[in-house]
Amino acid sequence: MNVSLQNIDKVSAELTVKLEKADYQEKVDKELKSLRQKAQIPGFRKGMVPTSLIKKMYGKSVIAEVVNKALQEAVYNYIKDNKVNMLGEPLPNEEKQQNIDFDTMEEYKKDLTEKLQAEKIEAAKTADEDKVVAKVIENATMEIPDQMVEEQVNGMVNDYARRLESQGISFKQYVEITGMTAEKIGEQMKPQAIKRIQTRLVLEAVVKAENIQADDAAVEEQFDKMAEDFKMDKEQIKGMFGEEQMAQLKEDLAVQKAIDFLVAEAKFVD
Repeated sequence: MNVSLQNIDKVSAELTVKLEKADYQEKVDKELKSLRQKAQIPGFRKGMVPTSLIKKMYGKSVIAEVVNKALQEAVYNYIKDNKVNMLGEPLPNEEKQQNIDFDTMEEYKKDLTEKLQAEKIEAAKTADEDKVVAKVIENATMEIPDQMVEEQVNGMVNDYARRLESQGISFKQYVEITGMTAEKIGEQMKPQAIKRIQTRLVLEAVVKAENIQADDAAVEEQFDKMAEDFKMDKEQIKGMFGEEQMAQLKEDLAVQKAIDFLVAEAKFVD
């Protein structure tokens, strides 16, 4: 990164920031890695989504966010370090500002708007589904072995540690800073772990009781949706699915069908 200041007249100056890919790529990769740990896509277990799909989903928006932050920090630090006297806020020179390769900025804005709208709709749908599933769990009777709870808690603690590491913080550092231990974190996560197990058991029971299956048509429909969402060739996406991922995809689709069934039944009763 190179920052330079050129005086235009007695009261005006032009601050130029030259940003190279090497200045922001590491942070972009770190953010994409963090998103990969959290992304949930049918057919892939959490944290196992191919990096190529994550880049397709979030690549442009992550670059825009990281670059914008880097530019702001560069301007602020230069002004502070060089004790530049300011009158008002610095204004961008739109005539000399070079476009960042997001294909086009309008395309980027349109893409971001569509994603935010889709996320809003999906969040509302998920909230409705959570309420219905929570009600079913409330009325269900089940015994959960301690070992199952312990395994779920350990998995959640390990996921949390991986997310910390993707942000540049080791679990050891986190423990030293917060005074927490893996046991204390696990104890805090235990209620959520039990809820996740209850949800999974209830939905698996519904799948079995209603003989819900994901047929080939449902699988193809999901691949069509993924191809459209990720702007990728359908066959290219299929190539990322081995036998294990395909089985997981069918299981995920069957579970989603079970959720849809419960929501439909709840609305019918209402």
